[in-house]
Amino acid sequence: MSEMYNPDGESHVHDLSAFSGYETPDNVHIHEYNIPTTVNDEHRHQVQGRTAPAVGGLDCHLHYYEGTTTLDDSHVHYFRGYTGPAVAGVGGSHRHRMEGQTTFNDQHLHYYSGLTGEAVHCRQHNEEEDD
Repeated sequence: MSEMYNPDGESHVHDLSAFSGYETPDNVHIHEYNIPTTVNDEHRHQVQGRTAPAVGGLDCHLHYYEGTTTLDDSHVHYFRGYTGPAVAGVGGSHRHRMEGQTTFNDQHLHYYSGLTGEAVHCRQHNEEEDD
């Protein structure tokens, strides 16, 4: 089971067991990202954070992401979305395209477009192990 958040910020759980051998509790990957926004209202922000674990199969998967931009010009913006499909890299690695727009705050918004970092493998917490 993998805890995810829908666009309204509500938590829900996905059973990823259908992707046997792919995203198991011992084989989960995420991506870090740090992408500058466009310059609007004479400033820019950074869209940065970590994606959720993959949704989909080995050949075609996406990642959900959400967050708050850096504090610049005395305000922040919020963002969320799904990455594009995997973009193959050197040596079997991959990244994902991220693009979108921030929320409208302080009478303006910003756009962002860029690539995530390479996959970071991590062990997923399993509540059954706590029993």
